[in-house]
Amino acid sequence: MKKILFVAATAALVLSSCSNEISESFQTKKSDRTALEVKAYMPGMTRAAVVADFETLTANGFRLVATSENEQFDPINELYAYDEGNKSWTANGTFYWPIDPTAVVSFVGVYDPTGTYEGGETIDVTTTSNDDEECANDYLVAKKDLSLATSNGGAVTLQFKHILAEVQVEVMGNSDITGYAYQVAPVVIKAAATGTYDIASEEFEAGELQEFKVNSAFVSSYNPQDGTYDVEYSSFDKVGTKDYTEIGNPIMIVPSDYCEISFQYVVTIEGSNERPTLKEAHAYFMPVAGSLNRLQIVLNPEKVEIKVKVDGVDEMGEETPELLDQLPW
Repeated sequence: MKKILFVAATAALVLSSCSNEISESFQTKKSDRTALEVKAYMPGMTRAAVVADFETLTANGFRLVATSENEQFDPINELYAYDEGNKSWTANGTFYWPIDPTAVVSFVGVYDPTGTYEGGETIDVTTTSNDDEECANDYLVAKKDLSLATSNGGAVTLQFKHILAEVQVEVMGNSDITGYAYQVAPVVIKAAATGTYDIASEEFEAGELQEFKVNSAFVSSYNPQDGTYDVEYSSFDKVGTKDYTEIGNPIMIVPSDYCEISFQYVVTIEGSNERPTLKEAHAYFMPVAGSLNRLQIVLNPEKVEIKVKVDGVDEMGEETPELLDQLPW
């Protein structure tokens, strides 16, 4: 009986020893593993404003987060910088694919202009009101699931894209109605300035709406006695009737189901001594993320026509979004 127990104990010891050697080789034997190489690019841009682009990405770098259910893979959460001399992306240290070539690794790359993203399934996004200042930078996100077998020789190519919506207001007078001149007074867009972006679903949970001042025009006060305004016409933007005039700088907003544009404009009868008329208008719209949304306004003496033109949308055979006739709730 003692002899049998001794043999069993010896067998258990040998099995345990082999198991430790296998586990250790998975974690430390780098010669059997393929190094992970990162590449990044951005598709053709349709945006006209100075926002985050590939030059911004290479100048500032991005955070790469990579995870896998395969225990052979060491998770990655590193800042990648662009080496201009070697034309390559580098991080602190070298990272390796799992030994199993079919093991899937999930990669997420994030450029956050605020520098606060440190990993996770969501990104807290903040943009600011421009008040006629230069357009703010956008956030850039890339994601891809790959195995060593489906990669390009161990290289991971990340395609980054914009996640905020850019809005540009463009105005012109109706060329079919002659004898009138137009000036654009204050233009305000009400939209979300903060939100939480879910990387997996590529959707936003937008925060509260705030007012973005598009241009620097102002109307000082309203006189209830005679129903007139104290107006500083010199601060208004004059618009023609042949081409659209861009009003102010573009703004970056968090995409949501509801945004509003409200503005005032002055109608003057050419060659007349009549007091110019100050009118108001507003409309609701749903911006498209990752694109330049042009709010194109045509002024008439009695009304306005507004449409939304999204750069790159109608060119791709998709319908350009229409204005919302009413709020979606």
